[in-house]
Amino acid sequence: MKSPFIFILSLWLTISCKDGNQAPVHTSFDLKFEADTLMIRLLSTDFTDCNKLNSELEQVYQRDQYYRGKLHSGLKLTAQQKDFYRKKMSKNDPYNEKIISYILQEVGWNNSCNLSKKSHEAIWLVIDHSSNLKFKAFSLPFIHSAFKDQLISPEIYAFLIDEIYVRIGRKQQYGMHPVNYPDGRKIYPERISLSIEEINHNRSSIGLSKL
Repeated sequence: MKSPFIFILSLWLTISCKDGNQAPVHTSFDLKFEADTLMIRLLSTDFTDCNKLNSELEQVYQRDQYYRGKLHSGLKLTAQQKDFYRKKMSKNDPYNEKIISYILQEVGWNNSCNLSKKSHEAIWLVIDHSSNLKFKAFSLPFIHSAFKDQLISPEIYAFLIDEIYVRIGRKQQYGMHPVNYPDGRKIYPERISLSIEEINHNRSSIGLSKL
């Protein structure tokens, strides 16, 4: 005689497989469940273990770059393919953002673990690709710290700082986001930029050439 557990499991599998040919429908509950599952996994992972931290960040890098690589590969893509890749990116980006946010809060952004190049890139790529202004603002002190510790280049540092400043309503400091005109001119509007003199001073202070 089957145990109650086996009977219930069999019944569940029968119901689940009844409409097995139908595409799964994702609801808001499914998305919440996925987010909850992610947090449970993160909370149970010891990111002071360098191998686990490096592995997690390298997986973030792969998720961030895989579909972007497809989209910008130079290959001729159909509209359907482009739409598919963009949808995948829009789903992966918030997922990666939650992971990076958690890791930064728990262990910060440093090189005590001698992280791989991909792991460091994963952090700043996720910050760059995020559309969440609160997350970008939250990331600012970690970006400053990473640059001070020489974990990111002056170019990456300036790009991230200017991108975040412009997005949150402050003026860019290094002139990394000009308004480009068809004739090749680059304009730095006063509403989003410091003066050219101030920009060049800031660029020189971090080792970048003047505009």
